[in-house]
Amino acid sequence: MLSLALSFWVALLMCLVMQGGGGVGGALG
Repeated sequence: MLSLALSFWVALLMCLVMQGGGGVGGALG
């Protein structure tokens, strides 16, 4: 159950990073 919540937050973070772009977005792709 914990891993499911963690994967959810990771997916949400990646979504925000890709939408935001910027230095962090470029570094992570």
